[in-house]
Amino acid sequence: MSPHEDPSEFPTGDPADRTVTFDRPDGFTIPVERPVRRERATTEPPADQPLARPTGMRIGSPVGLRADPPPDPPADSSDDPLTGSQTGSSAERSAGSRAGSSEGRRAGQPADPRPDSSADPVTGSPAGPSAGSVTGSFAEPYASSSAEPYAGSSAEQRTDPSTGQSSDPDVDRAGAEVRPGRVRGWFVSMGVVLLTLTALPAIALALPNTSMNGLVPARDALGLDNAGMPGLIRAAGLALPALLLAVPVFAVASRRFSPRLVLLFGLALLLGGIGAARFAETVPAIAGGRVLQGLGAGAVLPAVLVLVMERQSRFLAVIWAGTLAASLIVAMPLALHATPLPGGGAPPADWRVAFAPYPGIAAAALAAAFLCVLLRSRSRLSSARRAERGQLLLPAVPAAGFAFLAVVTTYGWSPGAQLVVGGIAMTALLGLAMVGSRDTATGSPLGCAVVMVTTGLLTYPLAGPLSGLANASATMRGATDPRLHLVPFAAAALAALLGAIATVRMSRDAARGAVLSGHGLAIVAVLVCLATDTASDPWLLLAPLVPLGAGLGMALAASLRDAGVGAALFGLTLGFPAVLVGQLLVLALQAGQIQRLRPENGAQQLYGLTAGFRIWVIVAGVLTVLLVAACVRVTAARERAPRSEGRRRAGNLLA
Repeated sequence: MSPHEDPSEFPTGDPADRTVTFDRPDGFTIPVERPVRRERATTEPPADQPLARPTGMRIGSPVGLRADPPPDPPADSSDDPLTGSQTGSSAERSAGSRAGSSEGRRAGQPADPRPDSSADPVTGSPAGPSAGSVTGSFAEPYASSSAEPYAGSSAEQRTDPSTGQSSDPDVDRAGAEVRPGRVRGWFVSMGVVLLTLTALPAIALALPNTSMNGLVPARDALGLDNAGMPGLIRAAGLALPALLLAVPVFAVASRRFSPRLVLLFGLALLLGGIGAARFAETVPAIAGGRVLQGLGAGAVLPAVLVLVMERQSRFLAVIWAGTLAASLIVAMPLALHATPLPGGGAPPADWRVAFAPYPGIAAAALAAAFLCVLLRSRSRLSSARRAERGQLLLPAVPAAGFAFLAVVTTYGWSPGAQLVVGGIAMTALLGLAMVGSRDTATGSPLGCAVVMVTTGLLTYPLAGPLSGLANASATMRGATDPRLHLVPFAAAALAALLGAIATVRMSRDAARGAVLSGHGLAIVAVLVCLATDTASDPWLLLAPLVPLGAGLGMALAASLRDAGVGAALFGLTLGFPAVLVGQLLVLALQAGQIQRLRPENGAQQLYGLTAGFRIWVIVAGVLTVLLVAACVRVTAARERAPRSEGRRRAGNLLA
């Protein structure tokens, strides 16, 4: 093929404005108009000015080419590395990255048959043969590099070749970014926030066993004698053991299937259990309703956590952590307020309220769940591997054992035997937390599993008996406003939420300090509780409860920093067994004091319960110190692992 000039059509003075023709072997001659060469700009564009290219021009196509371009390959669904939005076809991206590859070629100089090894400075993709232009050896020299020096550098400049208008769905015709994906993401995040603020309190309110407040009316309504009273109390306390069985199973289901389906299924079980308990007429119906509440709560918990982790937002994780700690602190006071003790100045409530208080919160959680289903977005989490699923199911066997023993100990076991069971269970929980923290799938840099155990041990088992003592003391004193004892617990819940929010902007080192500081505040709260007669005045409850809530909320939120979804779910499977262990220990200690004192009136009984609670506070303080040591050991071990791996690799390279 030999190019020759046609001087009769264009002047020969300017070699850039001439038409050249190419003789093909089959006898046809193809005229090709040579593009006009422009001078390269000597000044760089301003920093705030977008890098534009002319509209209606395809990347890598020769200017003035008369032949029809080949069809585009299918569009690639990958995201633009600069704008985060979806790019066009792969041919456009590859051609745009090669724009400017023939910048310095002379007119009429043949193309270099060797592939260009340079990479585009904007996109970083290697240069190569043009994919969007006419194939052949004569097409490459005429790709206009000066017309689009920064092709593909911004989402605002992607245009449709046929219309000359923007083809980016996130850009309007005027060139301004509207980003509908970001707006939708904001609505999805708000839906998850609403779900967190309603579902977690509904789960916590399914735990309290306040049947003692409505024991006499329930006995009379069900036609029971004194021998049937233990069965009624046992049936009312089945929600927490059922939750322990459900959390590991539904944690795996939330990672294996859609968490939204698991969420709707769990809320259906929870509302079904609330309805069954509210209309129960027999003890088995009460037991069935409480079991359904526990199973539903155990399904909703991991599903909500997975939805929070899907958004990959530190703020959402912080809200979840603060709401969980606050809900566990305020659950028992709210339940006691719904079922007041007789003679306390408040009108008696229906005895069934003790088994399902505040059903409206669960209904609000169902509405928020439907909102999350409607605003469904693509999950940003990778699918769960078999190792992660196995680690999440690891606590299922000991949790089932804890639940079984918790039910069996109600059949006349002595307080000493219950304390032995509680001690063994606590040792097993601590061992599981330390072993799981070393695993790559369930471990976290800041010991999330250990902090979950601390939160479960010190929130509900500490605030629940304290609210019961404050409520009984206020009733015996004839308090005019029985709602006054709710104020300190509400302040503690608010402190937990604020303490969690305070960790949003923390660095890794600051978050590690926040975990230890949170445990320190919990120890301070324990010491203040021992030094204060909290049953004498409800306002004195502010002294231990506020630092307790702030410390646990801060520690839990900080431990979730840089924690994967597997680590968060593994910690969740250990947090509620810690709640059951704490309940078992405090009830055993209080029962032991009652047996020792043998009270004859209400005042002596209140004194025995208070003495048992104070012993439990001492035990909780000792356990908190052990958990701090475990947390320090776990985080130090995970910090040493990357360093030792780096030294090993460096040694291999030097060798």
